[in-house]
Amino acid sequence: MRKLVEGAFMNSMAREQDAPSGAPQIAHGGHFLLVDGRGHIRGAYDSGDIQRLDEMIRDARYLVRTGR
Repeated sequence: MRKLVEGAFMNSMAREQDAPSGAPQIAHGGHFLLVDGRGHIRGAYDSGDIQRLDEMIRDARYLVRTGR
């Protein structure tokens, strides 16, 4: 996960010392990227646009159905 976040996605990822779960804190903007099983970016979606988020869900379901 760290390699993908800090490499291809060019974001920072650090463990919060005070986080009870020890979950990483990933810095990110207002977009979601849909990534397939091979690590290829299949789409970018603006989190502030509900129609685009609906498209992301549809596209993610397609990837699951087709095994891509």
